[in-house]
Amino acid sequence: MTFWTTTSYKGAFPVTDETSDTDWTDGWSNFDPQHTPYTATITTILESNITQNTTINGVVLLKI
Repeated sequence: MTFWTTTSYKGAFPVTDETSDTDWTDGWSNFDPQHTPYTATITTILESNITQNTTINGVVLLKI
């Protein structure tokens, strides 16, 4: 028995009908600059490790 199971999808569960109803990541994040106009102003910039429970809202810029 192996630890990993080969799948044809990304994530923990497959998107079975190409809708947000079965997409477990729906609403978590969005980065699709080819199809989404990003007009909102950045409200938070994260440049370091998050070391405690943190809630972040708005438009977030992640810097490495």
